[in-house]
Amino acid sequence: MSVLVSGGIDKIQIIRAILRAGYVNRLVTDKGVGRALLAEPR
Repeated sequence: MSVLVSGGIDKIQIIRAILRAGYVNRLVTDKGVGRALLAEPR
């Protein structure tokens, strides 16, 4: 299991890139980043 712990809307691009690349399979973040990621089309 790989976990990424990161927050802050200013980091959204790198968080998105890490998730899409498959480097992690768990994310701990803040509400703003979570909502931004969930609002994106898949």
